[in-house]
Amino acid sequence: MGCDALGANVALEQVWSASIDGVFVLDELGRCVLFSSGCERLTGLSSAAVLGMDWRTGADDVDGPAEVAILAKLSPDMSGFTAGTELLRRQLRFRRGDGVLFTVQAQYTPLRDEQDGLRGVIGVLHRLNAVGCTEADASKLSESVAAGCEELRLRLRENYGFASILSADPVMGESLARIRSCFDHDSPTLLIGEAGTGKETAARTIHRHSQRGRGRFVGVNCTARRDRIEQEIFGCSGFDGLIRTADRGTFYLDGLEAIPPDVQARLLRVVQHGQVRSADSGDEHAVDVRIIASTRRSPEEVVTDGRLREDLACALGVVRIEFPALRQRRGDIPYLVQQRLSNLNLKATPRKVESIDPGVWAWLMRYSWPGNLRELNAAVESAFALGSGPRLMPEDLPHLIRGERLELEEASNRLDQPLDHVLASVERRAILTALRRTDGRRSQAAREMGISRSRLYRRMEALGIHPREDL
Repeated sequence: MGCDALGANVALEQVWSASIDGVFVLDELGRCVLFSSGCERLTGLSSAAVLGMDWRTGADDVDGPAEVAILAKLSPDMSGFTAGTELLRRQLRFRRGDGVLFTVQAQYTPLRDEQDGLRGVIGVLHRLNAVGCTEADASKLSESVAAGCEELRLRLRENYGFASILSADPVMGESLARIRSCFDHDSPTLLIGEAGTGKETAARTIHRHSQRGRGRFVGVNCTARRDRIEQEIFGCSGFDGLIRTADRGTFYLDGLEAIPPDVQARLLRVVQHGQVRSADSGDEHAVDVRIIASTRRSPEEVVTDGRLREDLACALGVVRIEFPALRQRRGDIPYLVQQRLSNLNLKATPRKVESIDPGVWAWLMRYSWPGNLRELNAAVESAFALGSGPRLMPEDLPHLIRGERLELEEASNRLDQPLDHVLASVERRAILTALRRTDGRRSQAAREMGISRSRLYRRMEALGIHPREDL
C-alpha cells in the first residue's frame, strides 16, 4: 500500500472515529470488514469481536447471545439491492448487553463493481434516542416528570388560584398574571395567539373564577361560521342569539378578525352600550355580559389589513393577554404530555401508560408544533391509542412527529411508487404546512411559497386539498 493510500485510510478512520454516527462495511458475503468506534459506542460491541464475522448467521438464532441478535438485526437483506437500488433505510430498536435501550436509523448504500455487481454494503447508524437508559431509569424519569407536574399544579393554584393552564416557562409568567387579574373585574378582554395556544382554556378559566362563574359561558368560532355569524350572535326568526343566551355570563368570540365589518359595528354597540338589536325585528334588548375575544395575530396587524375595526379593537382590548406558541415554551412539553396522559389513563381503556421512553422526548422537543397545544394533545392521544404496553414508545408517535423533515426525504426515496405519486405527496404536505402556518390564509400561504394565488388554488384542487377538512 502506497503512502497516499495509507494516509487516506488513516484520515478516513479519524473522521469515522470522531463522528457520533456509526459506520460499518460488509462484503458481498455479509462479513464485517469495518466497524467504526461510533458503532462500538452505539452497540456496546467491540470491533475486534465482530470483524470478519458473518452477521447473517444469527438471523434465526433468537436465543443466541445479545451481540449475535444485534448484528443480525443490523445486517441488511442483500437481495434488496437489485439493479438501480442505491439506498435503503430502516428504523431499528435494540437492547444492548448492558441493558441500555437505543433506537437507530440505519441507512445502507451498496458498493458495486464496474459490471454493477454487488461487492458489499456501507451502513450508517444514526441514533434517534439520544438518551440511553435502562428500564429502571426510564421509570424513574417518568416518575420525576409526574411529580414535577403535580408540584407545578400546586404552585400555580397557590400563586394564581388555578391549575388548568399548566406552565413553568418564564415566557408565560406575564400571561398567567394577567389571567389572574381578570378574576376581579368585568372589563372586555382580548386574547392574542396562534391557533391552539390555549386561548379558549384561558377564557373559560377567567369565567369560572370570576363573579360571573355561575352564569353561562357561551363561545362561538367566528372562523368556522363566518357565513352566518350575524344570525348566530344576534339572533333571528325567534332565536335570541348567542350573546343574549350568555346574559349574566361570559360571551367568547374566537377569531374576531373573521367577523364581517358590518357585524363588527353591531358588536361595538353591545360593548359600548350593552344593547342588542335583533336582526329581523330591530327591537333592542339590554344585555349584561362580559365579552372575551381572541385574534390569531396582533390587533395592529389585522387592523392594518382591514380585517378588524380599530374602534372595536380598542373597545375589546381593555385587557390584552398574549399567548406564546408552544415552540417558544418547549420547557412545558413534559408537563403538558404528563397531564394529557394522566387524563387518558383515567378513561375506561385497557391501556395504562406508566412510563415514557426517553426517545419520545427527543422527538417531541425537536418538532416545531405548528398546531401548538392542540396538536400536542392530539399526538399524545394518538400514541396512547395506537401503541401497546405500559410504556409510551417513540414508534407510537405519529409519523410526522417522528420525522418532520425525514418524512419528506423518505417520500423522495420510495422506490415502490411512481414518481408522480411521490411528488404529489411532497407537494400536498408542503401546501398543508404553509396553510397551517398562515391559519388557512391562502393569499399569504401563496406568498410564502413563492407562487401566485391562482396557481395555489389550481394545485389545491388537483391534489384534493379542502382546508376546512384537512386543517
